[in-house]
Amino acid sequence: MNGVDWTKYRGVYELLLEDIEDREEMQNVIMQMIGELNASHTGVSGGEANPNAIQTRYPGFELEADASGYYKAAFVYKAGRRIMTTCASMPETTSSR
Repeated sequence: MNGVDWTKYRGVYELLLEDIEDREEMQNVIMQMIGELNASHTGVSGGEANPNAIQTRYPGFELEADASGYYKAAFVYKAGRRIMTTCASMPETTSSR
């Protein structure tokens, strides 16, 4: 396929398999393999999402502009719920975990 030495790349990508922990990581490895083809608009997707998987797509906080020209944390989320309604009373250098 497109002149790619798949025997060579099998050794490269096979090493990654033992570290794969979920479907998304597997799809990332497959996408890297497909990338070796240098074929545009080619990829893999699908499969059922794990509803118990930890989602890290969103930062877990919301920012708002401050009069100083910097941003400050307006809301901090935990498990998808707002746990702080405002950080106005919190010094800007304090972090919330």
